[in-house]
Amino acid sequence: MIEKWVGKMADPVAEFKSIDLNGGGQILFDEFCDWSVQKNLDLDDDDDFEQNWVLIKEIFKIINNFIFIFAQKEKIY
Repeated sequence: MIEKWVGKMADPVAEFKSIDLNGGGQILFDEFCDWSVQKNLDLDDDDDFEQNWVLIKEIFKIINNFIFIFAQKEKIY
């Protein structure tokens, strides 16, 4: 699901750091929103706001958890 929306991340750790602007070790929702706007990310179907909002929050959680776990594994944070 993430690759469909975001695309393949060549370097997830670098991407995480680029999103985590305050260096807190986690991606805040506003950081995620800024990043997604910069990437011109868009959902396939914008008609159902409520459904899209749930999807956006779920994608945010998945990206944050995946990249944070990867960063922990690599002892970056």
